[in-house]
Amino acid sequence: MQTVPENRKVSPSLTFFTIHGMQFGIGILGFQRLIAKKAGYDSWISVILAGIATMMIMWMIYKILEIGKQDLAETHQFIFGKLLGKAFNLLFISYFLLYIITILRTYTEIIQVWIFEDLNVFIFTLIYLSLCMYIVFGGFRTVVGMMFFSVALPSYLLILFSYTFEYADFHHFLPIFDHSMKDIILASHQMSLTYMGWGMRHFLSTALL
Repeated sequence: MQTVPENRKVSPSLTFFTIHGMQFGIGILGFQRLIAKKAGYDSWISVILAGIATMMIMWMIYKILEIGKQDLAETHQFIFGKLLGKAFNLLFISYFLLYIITILRTYTEIIQVWIFEDLNVFIFTLIYLSLCMYIVFGGFRTVVGMMFFSVALPSYLLILFSYTFEYADFHHFLPIFDHSMKDIILASHQMSLTYMGWGMRHFLSTALL
């Protein structure tokens, strides 16, 4: 078994925060409205279906890594050859770049909508990317530390949400299956941005170690 360097080891108690930080995407900030537009009160079914689909794809990823090499890039070259494998790697690099741009633009939009309406997007993006580079170049432990604070700091919102339970009316879940299966599946598709982070975590975790 490959030995993990000491500077890339973290406490087992931080594993939860590391997984949480990678699995929950920016889609969680507004997925409720998107899935409700498609499936209405049946949206909760769409969330479960999206979760099941995610588990199935996770199983496929583990099988690919088990049969192939230690990460996605080497697996592509192992299966498709050096030239075609690099072409597939280029596609995934483009995908990750688009994903990063989506996250960056969404966070910038949050600042614009909630705080500074006249925010200069270009300057803020440079500052934000500089901070991200500082964290990444700080090493794996620095990234995990940021993931810990990204979960711990907003956790008080769970307490605030609990005060709304007394006003909940669970009869709004009825009637069940009031929408077509097509609408429910389309709503599940809207959950993809929220569940997107796990793919990067599984394919790149071995490369980090």
